[in-house]
Amino acid sequence: MLRTPIPNDDERRQWPRYLATPSLALSVEVDGEPHACTLENLSLGGACLSFPECDTPAEGKLKLRLQDIGVIRLQRRWTDGRLLGVLFDYSDASLAFVQDCLTRMMTANGPVLETSP
Repeated sequence: MLRTPIPNDDERRQWPRYLATPSLALSVEVDGEPHACTLENLSLGGACLSFPECDTPAEGKLKLRLQDIGVIRLQRRWTDGRLLGVLFDYSDASLAFVQDCLTRMMTANGPVLETSP
């Protein structure tokens, strides 16, 4: 697992961000309507999601509903075409989701690697 370096990333981020490899297919609810997306990267505080079939939903309440984990409320942070940056709600469900994703990535790719800024 490789941390994705971004210019000035460490100046504004509280937690390291990790590239989601292998990618993880998800479904985000926007006002209750499901939209297929893919996890691109994540940190303890949030994630970048891509929407391959449409531009990102511009408005509406966002939720991830995950079997065995629960519901995670998401706050829209930014959008760029088919990419959506979200903040997690810091619930037990969001922490379990991050732990599950990191475990899957470590199992698939070996030890976690971080790049220096």
